[in-house]
Amino acid sequence: MSNESLFLISALADITFVFFSARRGINWLLGTVIVNLMLVAIFGAKLVVVFGLTTNAGNVFYACVFLATHFLLERHGKQMGLKTIWYGASFMIFFALMSQFATQFTGISLSDGANNAILTLFSFSLRITFASILAYIFAQCVNVLIYEWLKEKARGKFLWLRINGSNIISQLVDSMLFFSIAFFDLPGPILVQAILVGWFIKTLVVSMGTPFLYIDAYLERKKI
Repeated sequence: MSNESLFLISALADITFVFFSARRGINWLLGTVIVNLMLVAIFGAKLVVVFGLTTNAGNVFYACVFLATHFLLERHGKQMGLKTIWYGASFMIFFALMSQFATQFTGISLSDGANNAILTLFSFSLRITFASILAYIFAQCVNVLIYEWLKEKARGKFLWLRINGSNIISQLVDSMLFFSIAFFDLPGPILVQAILVGWFIKTLVVSMGTPFLYIDAYLERKKI
């Protein structure tokens, strides 16, 4: 199966799961935020080529964190959206800390394959961890504040505008912060390409989720 097919399937599956979780309630939605952040932490280091562009395998999951936040904002308002930021950041810090402890255990020879794989996967630098958490906090703050500002200015209309308007700006903030801190030693053209491709992929995934927010809003109005 091609990377393009896998990208579309994983994006639709994650978007559908976020939508399903929104129908189940706030605890399920918060759960999707944490699960997707963990998936980013595990698979974000894997570089792939999709539609001729080099990106990482975690961008779909990261975009769905922002999509889940939009569902939370629509259903529970600005304060819950802001709480979600610190909720997610706390879990990211805890996961990063505990994974570092786990890599320090001395494994037995029977599990050398797993030991080496785990060490390679989770021995990321402090700089990358810091960049990831800082970018998440700032980008999510921008996401929530612009979403609510657009909602207020449009008096609750133009759902597509606040979804995509807030996402386009916040994902650019995230990509610029993360790559500029984590990979500041990359050559300029490569750094700019990494920022723009990551921004494009994440923006595309959230735009794919826009119809699901409309469906959810319709079902809420009909009390279904």
